[in-house]
Amino acid sequence: MKLIERLRLTSTTSWVVISLIAVLAWGTFDPFGIRQRLDWIVQDQFLKRRAPAEIHPDLLQVSLDDYAAAQFGKNDQRHRMARALRQLERLGAKTVLVDMLFLDRGSPDSFYQEEAARDGIPDDAVRYGPNLQNHYLEDRLLSDSLSELSQVVISFHLLAPAAPVRRDLQPKFEAMAELLQQDALLKVQDLAQRLSIDSRDATLMYEPACELAADRIARDSNLQKIVGLLEQDILQPPIELTATDVSEELGIDIKIVSRLFDPAFDVAVNRIATRAPNRIEKGLYRPASPVFNMVSDAVDRRRVLTRLRAHATPELIADLPIMMTDDPHVPLDDFAANAKLGFADFDADGDGTFRRMQLLARWGDRGLTHQSLTVLAMHLGTEPTDLRVMNGSIRIGTDQILPVDSGGRLVINWPMNGKLDPETGRRDWEDRIPQLSVADLIDLADYDANLQRMRYNLRINIIQLDNDDQIDLGFSEQEKCDALLNEIIENYITEDFSDAKKAEKLFDNQRIPLVLKHEGVQALLSRARNATPADVAANDQSLIAAMNILKLQKAIPQAEVERDQALRSLLKRVKGKLCLVGDTTTAGTDLKRTPVGPNIPGISINFAAINTMLTGRYLSAPGLLSAAILTIVLAGGFSWFFNRTPAKWSFAAMSVGLLIIFYGHFLALAQVDTLASPVLPMSGVFACFLVITTRRWWNDVREKQKVREVFQYYLHPAMVDKLISQPELVRLGGEDADLSILFADIRGFSGIAEKLTAEQLQKYLNGFFTPMSRIAQDHGGTIDKYIGDEMMVFYGAPLEMEDHATQATLTALKMIDRLADLQKEWSEQGLPEIHIGIGINTDVVRVGNFGSDDKFDYTVIGDGVNLASRLQGTTKQYGVQLIVGEKTWKRLGNRIAGREIDRIQVQGKLEPTRIFNPVGVPPLDETEQQFLNHFNAGIAAFQDRKWHDALTLFQKTLAIDNDDVPSQLYIERCERFMATPPPADWSGVTTMTVK
Repeated sequence: MKLIERLRLTSTTSWVVISLIAVLAWGTFDPFGIRQRLDWIVQDQFLKRRAPAEIHPDLLQVSLDDYAAAQFGKNDQRHRMARALRQLERLGAKTVLVDMLFLDRGSPDSFYQEEAARDGIPDDAVRYGPNLQNHYLEDRLLSDSLSELSQVVISFHLLAPAAPVRRDLQPKFEAMAELLQQDALLKVQDLAQRLSIDSRDATLMYEPACELAADRIARDSNLQKIVGLLEQDILQPPIELTATDVSEELGIDIKIVSRLFDPAFDVAVNRIATRAPNRIEKGLYRPASPVFNMVSDAVDRRRVLTRLRAHATPELIADLPIMMTDDPHVPLDDFAANAKLGFADFDADGDGTFRRMQLLARWGDRGLTHQSLTVLAMHLGTEPTDLRVMNGSIRIGTDQILPVDSGGRLVINWPMNGKLDPETGRRDWEDRIPQLSVADLIDLADYDANLQRMRYNLRINIIQLDNDDQIDLGFSEQEKCDALLNEIIENYITEDFSDAKKAEKLFDNQRIPLVLKHEGVQALLSRARNATPADVAANDQSLIAAMNILKLQKAIPQAEVERDQALRSLLKRVKGKLCLVGDTTTAGTDLKRTPVGPNIPGISINFAAINTMLTGRYLSAPGLLSAAILTIVLAGGFSWFFNRTPAKWSFAAMSVGLLIIFYGHFLALAQVDTLASPVLPMSGVFACFLVITTRRWWNDVREKQKVREVFQYYLHPAMVDKLISQPELVRLGGEDADLSILFADIRGFSGIAEKLTAEQLQKYLNGFFTPMSRIAQDHGGTIDKYIGDEMMVFYGAPLEMEDHATQATLTALKMIDRLADLQKEWSEQGLPEIHIGIGINTDVVRVGNFGSDDKFDYTVIGDGVNLASRLQGTTKQYGVQLIVGEKTWKRLGNRIAGREIDRIQVQGKLEPTRIFNPVGVPPLDETEQQFLNHFNAGIAAFQDRKWHDALTLFQKTLAIDNDDVPSQLYIERCERFMATPPPADWSGVTTMTVK
């Protein structure tokens, strides 16, 4: 409390301003990110509870979902994805985004058996055409599928993944890469020995070190020159070039050529093998090293990077402080050459949640576009190179303007809110987003494959009839059906697919109808319709062929109907659409946390971003300046209200205000797509409420402390507590109040003081004042002060008291009783006796704090106070211990018994006053009551000038109490007036000559 006492607090307004500045500073600078995280939490809840944005009809998500993964697995899926992409082209997809990273080479196995049938290629063709199998290598399948799509975008990463190498091994890792760069054939054991490291550490570092060495080799400009020369030599055997020949031919230092020769040879061989595998002689490959294959891929990517840089324009970055990258991690050239590229990276917020889409990235002096922006531009008929950044927005063509923040990021307006359907257990994005499973596309291809197999089987059975010696169809040897089928197969073997298809049409549309019309065939078909089990058992091949033809004639039209139904259904869903192809499996690795759900596939986030851009329904995110202005306005208004209402109403207003702010921000999002910051204005209002409430509490504490300090020595502790708990009862300011004032004085104190030492005197006084003070406080008295041997108490303030006159009188009576007990104790201790005189007066006086600003007393002043002091003085002259004034006596009523003593005029007062001597609380014993009756009757007779009657009555009282001074005084007066009557104007007032 001493600290509180020392503090000099400024006004509440100043504290409100200071707190508001603190809140604004906290919200603006947000040093620990708390405000931003709170905003994210609240805004995420808003997004989950509002109605989701509408979905643009041009969008379709093609999902590699759990159904597709269960149907054909997630591994070795590249050839199936290629088949699915072919179906998208067939179905008329306008633009396709393939959200997959083709960073490595696929399986070296051919998928001929599975994929050739879908192209209608007969199974028999594989026996004669091994080259046809190369056509169905999955990388070639994918590359061809990408090339067939009119507009397609594939993904790349802005940054290659960091090598998983411990920090303490980083120098050794760099050294290992350098050694492999010089000699790619070094083994792990050799590297461990040279670098003096543990073989386990060397094994862990080997592959990433090979990648680093390969990348460094691929960056060497001399490598491409050597590769070009070696390609020519390999294609014109015998191979004769050596490192020395290459050095002389190209004019490159022999040391450089020797270091690059083996990797360059491997790159040259891989290039030729990709284009023309038959041109590679058996045994041509050199000793293998992981570095060589990696160099080949690295060189491949260098070509992609060169092409990517040529298409990336400086206009895409302007002055935006956007995400920067070193060389991107791009797909292989086989794929990148047939598609546009867009980076797939997401920029998560500080809490790991994806709320915005990073649309631009800086690559040196060039700008790269996110795949969602790239595919959108293509869908709208604009090349990504024609995009422009202007005034905090990205312009697509002349009409489309995308608002982005200072980092080139678009706030996603989610077309879903993540609600869970309790019946299906599915989130809303699984149903709201129009989706097509990759399995549906593969099923369409399987319809084709099944139909092609039926047609091929029909051809085989037709050939059986054509070769039947009993049926002469009249075909020459060159016109026979098997010759035509062999022509079809030969065209497939030589990859003359168009000629093969023409031959198939000729077979199906001309040859088959011609065969089926022949009389012998018709007869055979008639037998087949009525064939018995015995006929089948006879193993008549022509009859069996005829039976098969009948079955196929029924099955093929039905298969065509089913295929066409599936085709028409998919056409409605795919034609003209912007299709986003990606992994949506629940166990996928591309699951992200978003405001509307914790595990949303990356392709669905791309969908939401593109949908935002296509619909043009953008979420505006006002900056902190808007939030700060709103905070100032709201906090100021609420502070004005808080200052003028009780705490409980302030709390209610604050609670309602916070709810209004909260719900208002929600409505801003739900109605006008404004994603504002609610935390700052809510914090401002709460801070102002807290400051004002704390200020009130602080003031209350100080006020209570002030009350306690002022009254703890004056009032009973219970009274002090009541004052503190009910401050409305307190009257601390200067005011006129009807009070009763009590003065108690020790008689003959000077003589007593002379007999005692200072220490004894102190103990003596404390022994007197302590019980007397407690009696006064017990009756609600406020102890004003101790003046030497005198104490002053008043009643009726600071707490109002209806019966303050009675309480003051009761205090005096109990003091007299307590003094009698004390006198016995002091007598036993050999201490002198104390006698007191008490004067009480009731009047309207001035009560309050009097003194200076730094030092003051809570006291009373006025004539009524002076009269009380004079009355205390008169007790000595009348020989009684207690005298009260007339006003006090009238307030006592019948509650206190006593007698009127006299009518006096005290010094300093013109008006006379009647004084009374209370003696106790009724009922009194018979003797005391008789004494009072005689005395009061004597006073009445005396006032009526009946001196003889009065004398008789006072003699009776004196007989009861021989020491009663008032009785003695009145006997003396009666005798004097009987001898010498007073004048006619005598008023019966005694003028006091001493205080």
